[in-house]
Amino acid sequence: GGQLEQEIRYSESSLGETMTNTHQLIIQIPHREYSSNILNTNALLSHLDVLSQAIDVEVNVFDIPWRLKDLCAKPSFPSFDMHFIDQIFDNVIPCTIITPLDCFWEGSKLLGPDFNVPIPHLQDNIKWTSLNPQTLVQNMMNLIPPTSAFPFAMLQDHMKRAGINSGYQFKPCLNPQDPECPNTAANKNSTVHEQSTLFLWESTD
Repeated sequence: GGQLEQEIRYSESSLGETMTNTHQLIIQIPHREYSSNILNTNALLSHLDVLSQAIDVEVNVFDIPWRLKDLCAKPSFPSFDMHFIDQIFDNVIPCTIITPLDCFWEGSKLLGPDFNVPIPHLQDNIKWTSLNPQTLVQNMMNLIPPTSAFPFAMLQDHMKRAGINSGYQFKPCLNPQDPECPNTAANKNSTVHEQSTLFLWESTD
């Protein structure tokens, strides 16, 4: 089949198929000035803008608003039988978005959450742009007494198997001059030109 069929098969093999989720595809072709290669800073930042707008689309069906997050596939997470904790994870776990942006810190801008999700005594507002899951769990372990019933071992095991570690905090930034680009990004003090020629190659190699 063509490119569309290949993308659909890849999405289905990566995310699986369920009755409650759908796979939405955006195929972006390079502008003539970028030749045939879309893996450059300007094209990827343009891709970020397109995806950001698509994620924010809202439609009303029989007076009920629907957004992508209502239909998308999400990574599964175990239930901890603690409503407050389960609610935090439900709000923080994002839609699964397969994109080259996932190689860069800017990929976190697509994940939200788009409303305030606080964790008392730890973090006022969780955002994937600044979230380090490993650090957050460690801070939780330092705050919650060891005698508590919270299953930290199960949480850490699930994170390890799911490949959840430092989030996007150590990934290079497409735009190192972005005020939100974390200090831990490998190219925090680089120029856009240096990033384009070096980190795009390393991240997509």
